[in-house]
Amino acid sequence: MLVDCNGELYFPQELINEILSNPTLGRSDLKSCALVGRAWRSKSQEQLFRDLYVSKLENITAMMEELPEYLSRTVRHLTLSFTSEVPNYAAFLGAASKLLPQLQRLISLTLRGLKDPLECSARPPLTLHASWEYFIRSLDVGPSDDSDHVPGASRLKGFILDEARLHTLYCLHRLLAQSRFRHLEELVVRRSFVRLPSTWEPDGYGSDDEGWSKNCTTLRSITVLKSWTIYKGLCHERCPLDIANIQRLQFIGGPGSNFEPLPKLTLPPGGKFKSLTHLRTSGNRIVFPPSPTPAMPQLTRQYIMVSLGKDLDEEEMRMISYIEGLFLDLKDGAPSLQEAVVDLKFIFEELQSDNRILHYLDIYLSRASLPEAARIIIIVPRQDEAVIQEIRDGLPLTRSVDGRVLDVVSSTDYAIRPHFSMCYAQPHKLPLVGRYENDSEFL
Repeated sequence: MLVDCNGELYFPQELINEILSNPTLGRSDLKSCALVGRAWRSKSQEQLFRDLYVSKLENITAMMEELPEYLSRTVRHLTLSFTSEVPNYAAFLGAASKLLPQLQRLISLTLRGLKDPLECSARPPLTLHASWEYFIRSLDVGPSDDSDHVPGASRLKGFILDEARLHTLYCLHRLLAQSRFRHLEELVVRRSFVRLPSTWEPDGYGSDDEGWSKNCTTLRSITVLKSWTIYKGLCHERCPLDIANIQRLQFIGGPGSNFEPLPKLTLPPGGKFKSLTHLRTSGNRIVFPPSPTPAMPQLTRQYIMVSLGKDLDEEEMRMISYIEGLFLDLKDGAPSLQEAVVDLKFIFEELQSDNRILHYLDIYLSRASLPEAARIIIIVPRQDEAVIQEIRDGLPLTRSVDGRVLDVVSSTDYAIRPHFSMCYAQPHKLPLVGRYENDSEFL
């Protein structure tokens, strides 16, 4: 057995191979090895049993029958992938509600395929209702449990809601109001929706229900991927998460998807993001409500990525005009804007010979009402310098208006790193929570 520079104990690989391949060793011989293995320090166990992924009912049932004590102490990231069949779904909810309270030091949670009872069935059985209630309560830590001797019981820092279907705003808000989310720092919502209230469908609240108080004021970053109704629910005055103080906000379109205009940006209660420093959109248009007072006075650097769809044909004029709407609102909405990034990865896959798109794009960029210090960055997918120069030559107006700085670069020369600690675009990867990337290069 060897000791490394950090004081960790480990077995050489040659010894492990010899033990496993030796047919003469019996259980009594291996017992001594197990005793030595217990000398592993807690840090080693944390690395081995840090992430837990559960997608089958039989797995979670077997796990609950004899949950190792070290597992309840060392699991940091839990992913629950729910089945779509109603009978198994109810049983899975019930089993998950027993597992969650056992994981005392959980810091991030992913719920994939979560549905409330009315989204599972028009007439959900009572067993499903009961399992749903148990599951919601398992995310709540009572006052007697929320103490120093259970340091992680109510301190989830990261939450991913993936492909969730919630029937009403009340369901969304009730989920987020549970005390385990009280210290949430990062939220990722991916391909999820909530059915918003209308004249024929109530939002789930009673007429006198004022909702929950803002029990979470620690939220710092939100990522939204094709989940616009969830985002609007987060901006609702009755939402228990206080998003007015977030620092990072990004809207992401699906990979390879065409341009998708979003509705006008919804602002949180109070009408402004007080501390927003990073805003990024990809595959989407985002518009700030014009205001005589800046909506985001503390915005220090803002990135806007607009992906235009390929093969636009007769709609290309309308699509290009979205850029005009995008930029016109930014002088009031983001007075400290430093860079506006236009991602033209689809448009210039096949550059048109007559450069019509470049001509219309140039007109709109020359009209852009941006802060004086703002740069406009045009990103193209190729490294071919000749293509880049052709685009530069096709945008003569913008470079000569008010001395504005315009640059055309390839995507490899202007890589924008995610800067969010949780993986938002690849559902097969587990979240990584707890530390942001170094901002020195970003700022």
